[in-house]
Amino acid sequence: MIKLLSLLNELNIKPKTPIGSGMYHTAFPFEKFKDKIIKTGKGDVDISSGGVKKINQKPLNKKMLDIFQRFPKFFAHVYKITDKYAVIQKLDTEAFKSDSFKLARGLIRLVMSEPRFAKNNTLLYPYAINPSLEPEDIDISYFIYFLTFSRNYRLGKKLRKYLPRDIFDKFYDFFKALDQSGVKNYLPRNRADVHENNLGYDKEGNLKFLDI
Repeated sequence: MIKLLSLLNELNIKPKTPIGSGMYHTAFPFEKFKDKIIKTGKGDVDISSGGVKKINQKPLNKKMLDIFQRFPKFFAHVYKITDKYAVIQKLDTEAFKSDSFKLARGLIRLVMSEPRFAKNNTLLYPYAINPSLEPEDIDISYFIYFLTFSRNYRLGKKLRKYLPRDIFDKFYDFFKALDQSGVKNYLPRNRADVHENNLGYDKEGNLKFLDI
């Protein structure tokens, strides 16, 4: 068992509960540097007295971090890697979620106003038959990722006319470039882990992944 407190003291930050967890790692805030986060190997967290007390910590997945460094266009920047932890770029996930909701609202308006168009498309049909649909119900990043596949290209061109175009283009271009880059050949199941909690913008407004 590795004491998490010793790791946090080494980094000169206060013990806190995790801010996120992916397939391989747990993420913590880096209070000394607000534009960075800390990733440790995933494990069983014991939370007591309002903070993280200890963790059965697994090793860092350095193969994953190597993918981050090999494809910086698509993944958060890695500042430091040790045997115990990695320091990576913090992304603006809230701005990404805000844009996601704008696209989702546009999609809802579309399926409600154009039911025939929606019901003739496999990707849209589940949304077209749900009268109580809310933006929170749609993982729009996952949806647009599938639009970039060649079999869905025509639908993507049609949807661009109905959704906020600047945001749609940003998402679409990112996932299209991702699909054509060869990154998926290095990923589990040969597919990126696309969901709204795994993406955010860097300081320049570029869309990137926080995890694979």
